[in-house]
Amino acid sequence: MNVNLLNIRINKSIKLLDINIQKYANEFLVSQNEIEVLVDFDEVKTIKVFLVHDDPLNSYKVYYDEIENEFGLICVLENNNWWAMGLYGEFNVALCSM
Repeated sequence: MNVNLLNIRINKSIKLLDINIQKYANEFLVSQNEIEVLVDFDEVKTIKVFLVHDDPLNSYKVYYDEIENEFGLICVLENNNWWAMGLYGEFNVALCSM
């Protein structure tokens, strides 16, 4: 994964947001840490994605799926499992879907 290109893509997407949401987006951007998330509860299937936005007070996080080349949302469940809720396209769309 090219981190520089991903950061450019995220920053372009942030500029499309309202100024107050831009501040929130920038405040909780994180280095692209690879994490494992659940995608199927029945089979306990997981995938590896990159966490890109992590507000510690919010149970929803934004991730980047390198294979799909899209951003999505993670929900942190009560048992501290991370569940990939689905893909939303660009960063700004995923963030506004929280």
